[in-house]
Amino acid sequence: MKNYYRILGLKSSASEDDIKRSYRTLAKRYHPDVNPGNEEAARKFADINEAHTILSDKQQRAEYDARLLAAQKPTARPQHAAQNTAWQMQMQSQIHAQVQAQVQSQLASVSDVAYKSGYRDGLDAAEKALRADSERYKQKAADFEHDRSDLEQELFDRDRELAQANERIADLESRLNWFRKAGGGVRPGELLNEQIGVMRSRTDELLDELAQLETVQVSLQNNPSTLHETGKQLKERLNELQRTLDALTDGVAALDAETKRRQQLMENEKLLASVETRAAAWSKKEQYDRRLAKPTLYGTLGVLIWATDEEIKNEYLRLSARLSEKTDEDSLARLNKMQAAYAILSDPEKRNDYDRSIGYSAARIEKERRLVAENAKVQDEYRSKLAVKEFWVRFDELSTLALANDADAQNALGEIYFSGKHVTRDCAQAVYWFREAFDQKHPAAMYNLGLCYLNGDGVGRNRSIALALMRQAENLGYHPPAPSQAES
Repeated sequence: MKNYYRILGLKSSASEDDIKRSYRTLAKRYHPDVNPGNEEAARKFADINEAHTILSDKQQRAEYDARLLAAQKPTARPQHAAQNTAWQMQMQSQIHAQVQAQVQSQLASVSDVAYKSGYRDGLDAAEKALRADSERYKQKAADFEHDRSDLEQELFDRDRELAQANERIADLESRLNWFRKAGGGVRPGELLNEQIGVMRSRTDELLDELAQLETVQVSLQNNPSTLHETGKQLKERLNELQRTLDALTDGVAALDAETKRRQQLMENEKLLASVETRAAAWSKKEQYDRRLAKPTLYGTLGVLIWATDEEIKNEYLRLSARLSEKTDEDSLARLNKMQAAYAILSDPEKRNDYDRSIGYSAARIEKERRLVAENAKVQDEYRSKLAVKEFWVRFDELSTLALANDADAQNALGEIYFSGKHVTRDCAQAVYWFREAFDQKHPAAMYNLGLCYLNGDGVGRNRSIALALMRQAENLGYHPPAPSQAES
């Protein structure tokens, strides 16, 4: 007969609570899910369930206690010493088993409590260690990102220095090649200066001769006996020398202007080469800056991290106005995201806190803004110089074509001299080229020449000739530009 009390590790006087507590503890320990494939545990689990079913029911327990007590009483047989001894040994064995079962039950209870307590303590310790590791890894990631940003900035500075060095080398090589091509190993500037020196020397000689002739003229005036014919010849010579002097003076002025123009072109070439190299480096920097801004609130508004408050405001208003016209979910979500970003970046205090949170100090942002302003200034100067360079390239080309009797080039050259843009305004030169093109029946040149006669620019004012030229240009299909275009 099974001893259910021994199976549950209890005394026969155990209470209902003791039975329930012992059953729960042993059922958890020997449950098949905890001991898969263990037949001994499955057998014990079945005995535990059976014992609990009997002992938890009062009537069944009473009947079981009666059967157990009857089984433990000695039979009505003669009492022999050997039987008494066997019965005593059996009783001792049962008592020993009960005591051992109680001890095992208590040990199991203590072990279960210790296991649960240790599990919770271990879990708390593991979570604490996990949080500490997570914070440490986050800090390492932030340090790595900061170091990477500093390294990329340093690499950009090194690239810029290298580009500047290459730019200086290229500039020196281009200048050296230009000097070599000038011919004879003499620099073009030196050739021009030499020509100017010769012409100035000749001018000085003519001035001396002119002074001598003036002296002779005065002498002739003071001496009535001097022949009239001699005075007339001297006067003609004096006028001729004066005309030669005027021509030489104009030539010197032209050479001076050409020298200055060539020097200016060389300076422009140098600046353009420098700025083009700088522009290439700046383009790389802008790409890098856009990558930095993309995952931030600045990227949400489509601006760089060092954008000014005005730039942020203008871009937000522009984008929000465009998205407000749309009703799809993506546009509305993006608009909400932009509004949240602008709420932070438009507040100076919040923006400073946000900048620090992404690793950018106020000094770094101010430095980048100075670089942006400096680059914008250089780019403006570059565009101005580039326009001048392109003008002179076109001017030289037009001059060559005009000398080759190209009517379009002659008219265009006349318009340049007439407007005085990038050159000294010279209406007489303009009229000359208009007439050259007019000889080839160029309609625009006819009309421009008519304007010169109408206003008296570079030629005597003559309204009749002016109107005749304009009508002839219109008959050839020419239509003058609008006043604003003509002025420009």
